[in-house]
Amino acid sequence: MLEIRKYRSIKAKIITTAIAGVLCVAVFTTGVMMYNIGVLTNTLVEDLLRPLTKISSQTVEGNLHILADRILSLSDRGTLKDANATLEEKKEILTTTTSGIEFVWLSLYTPDGKFYCGTENSPESIDTTTLFQGMQETGNLVVNDVEYTDDQLQIVIGSPVKAGEEVLYYIVGSYKYDVLNDVVSNLHIGYSGYAAIINANGVIMAHPDMSFVENKTNVSELYAGNEELLNLFQNMYTGETNIRQLKVNGKKQFVAYTPVRGANWYMALFLPYEEFKAVQLRSIVSNVLVALVCCLIATIIATYFSSKISGPIRNVKQRIQKLATGDITSPVDVLQTNDETQDLSVSLQETVRDISKYIMELREVLMSVAKKDLTKNVEENFVGDFVVLKESTNFIINSLSDMIKEIQSAANTLSSAAIGVSSDARSVQVASEEQAESIEKLIEESNEISHSIVAVDENAKDTKELTTKVEQKLEEGVGHMKELLKAMDNIRTSEEEISKTTKFMEDIAFQTNILAINASIEAARAGEAGKGFSVVANEVRNLAAKSSDFAKYTTDIIKNSATAIDTGVKVANETSVSMNDIAEMSQEITGITDKLLVSVESEMVALENIAYAVEAISNIASKNLQVSKDSTNSVDELTQQALALQKMVEEFHTKM
Repeated sequence: MLEIRKYRSIKAKIITTAIAGVLCVAVFTTGVMMYNIGVLTNTLVEDLLRPLTKISSQTVEGNLHILADRILSLSDRGTLKDANATLEEKKEILTTTTSGIEFVWLSLYTPDGKFYCGTENSPESIDTTTLFQGMQETGNLVVNDVEYTDDQLQIVIGSPVKAGEEVLYYIVGSYKYDVLNDVVSNLHIGYSGYAAIINANGVIMAHPDMSFVENKTNVSELYAGNEELLNLFQNMYTGETNIRQLKVNGKKQFVAYTPVRGANWYMALFLPYEEFKAVQLRSIVSNVLVALVCCLIATIIATYFSSKISGPIRNVKQRIQKLATGDITSPVDVLQTNDETQDLSVSLQETVRDISKYIMELREVLMSVAKKDLTKNVEENFVGDFVVLKESTNFIINSLSDMIKEIQSAANTLSSAAIGVSSDARSVQVASEEQAESIEKLIEESNEISHSIVAVDENAKDTKELTTKVEQKLEEGVGHMKELLKAMDNIRTSEEEISKTTKFMEDIAFQTNILAINASIEAARAGEAGKGFSVVANEVRNLAAKSSDFAKYTTDIIKNSATAIDTGVKVANETSVSMNDIAEMSQEITGITDKLLVSVESEMVALENIAYAVEAISNIASKNLQVSKDSTNSVDELTQQALALQKMVEEFHTKM
């Protein structure tokens, strides 16, 4: 019975393929979309941060410029420069300015940095500050770093008050830190982005975390171990403006930086990269939802069309299974699908009908054969491979009919042949005696052949050993030939280098000749003073000519050597090919020798078998004599059986 194996249905395969196709497209589009979003995000962030960083820096520059302008305007006040103005008048100007502007303190200092006049909370001396040193060195306005004094952060700005080139005073004012804090605090970059201002020494001047500013935290301490970020700060100190992506505190961030003009400060903006992942996540989720919807739609469509395909195929499969179990009478259901599945059902219907017709025809003919009627043949028109079945059946019937005829004829002659068997049995006895003598001679010749085979076996083994040694020598020769070819390649390489050197010598000879000619000309111009030099020039020119001739002669020799090397390489290659061919022939001889050894061993085994067979034949020959005596008694029984066989075959009806 046909074994029915269970496979996945076509319907399941179609649905699975459709869903897999949609998922592959979804995965591909998601990957492309993520890549494009990443590129777009980087581009947008860079386009956003560059102007934002510059605007923030310019805002700080503008605020510092306003503060500096106030100090500069005070330094240009005539009252402060007037030597006749009293201390009270100068102090009144400072007090009035302080009350109108958010100064923490504002004071005048003498050229040696001592307090002259100003508000009460002003320092008594500034001679040890970097601000004072900067004003002395530059002779101009200086913006000092942020200072934490009197429990608050301050920005100190100072400028010399001059009368001509003479410094009369230094006017110094301290502003509240709000001018920087407002810029840093109001600069919102995403959800967690922030801005910071750093001076040239790496000290934080402004930061959302005020403790960094109060403690004068240095970025080298804050970001210790982050070499990539520290290198970025080094680039920032050079005045460079740029945007970089790197990790800060283990998180990937965009860092944009630019210098703050008017002060030795630098603006840095930090924007976490993870804030932009939300856009990617939303895109991925939406794409996954679209993919799921597409999978659902593809499943519905694939289910509909696969049902139209799987139904007829299922009917065809069931009918073929019945046909495999011997059912040739059940009808085939044909569904009107108007496609290839309908053609498949119709083809199966026609196939079952034809098979049923052929089997019925064969059954009728074989039933006739079972009734001992050999006169009928298969007459129905068979097609395709069934023609072979028809012809085989007819051939069997015809052959059986002819065989029965021959058996009938043989049965008639068998009885007469039995009489002659007795006479033949006596002849067998005489032949058995002669056979025994022949067997003895056969044993002697077999022994001689066995000795010869042993000698052939020893010679074949010696031949194999010699062939193996020849193969080893050929392998060594091939190795030496490869080394020879390699050496010739090295010689050719050296010849190329010598050619370059010769060319270089020709160039030197040519240049030397030109120099000698020029020297001769100059010697001729020098007159008597240049005669000795002219002789030297002629000798140099002769030497250059000889060098040129020698270089040309060397070139010819190298060309001849190159030709000889090429010929040698060609001959060596041909020799290598010949040696390889000889090696292959040697391997073939080895193979033949191996086969000869196998054949000799087989012959030795065969001779042993022949010896046993001859001994058995000898035993059989002795028995034949006894058998021949018994044959006469069997002839009578054989005659009776021949008559019975003749009667049996006469019952068959054969063709004439």
